[in-house]
Amino acid sequence: MALSNFTTALNATMRAVVWQGNAYNVSVLDVPRPTIINQTDAIVRLKRAGICGSDLHIYRGTQPGPEAAYVLGHEGVGYISEVGDAVGSLSVGDPVVIPFELAEEHLHTELTTPFYGSYGNGPELGGTQAEYIRIPNADAGLIPVTSFERTDPRTD
Repeated sequence: MALSNFTTALNATMRAVVWQGNAYNVSVLDVPRPTIINQTDAIVRLKRAGICGSDLHIYRGTQPGPEAAYVLGHEGVGYISEVGDAVGSLSVGDPVVIPFELAEEHLHTELTTPFYGSYGNGPELGGTQAEYIRIPNADAGLIPVTSFERTDPRTD
C-alpha cells in the first residue's frame, strides 16, 4: 500500500457541515472522506469556503431540494491532495479555486437531475463546507491559482 493510500485509509472520515433534510437543521458531523472514483477526479483539501444566499435558502428550507442529508457549500479554495491518473493539468499541492457551477463536460455523466448542477445542493456531489471534496473532471472543473497570499493593491 502506498503511503498516500495508507494515510487516506487512516483518515477515512472528515468533519463537514451537513444539512439534515429540513429547515434549520444543520450539524457539523463526521462523514466519509471522498475518494477518487473516476480517473479524471481530484480531491481538494479545502482551506476556505464561502456562504452565500443559496446556502441560506437551503438552511431556511425555502429552496426546494432533496430530503436526504448532504454536505452544504458550493464555493471554496484549497489545495489538491489527490489526482486521478487522467488528470493532466493539475498536481498534488496545487492551489485551486472551486467555482460554484460544475464543468459542463461532466454534467451528463455525474448528475441525475439538472437541479444538482453545483456542489452542496444535493447528495450526489459533496459540498465545500467540509475538509475535503471530490471534483469530477478536475482539469475543467477547477481554476488553478498561483497563491492564496493576500496582496495589498496599493503596493502592487
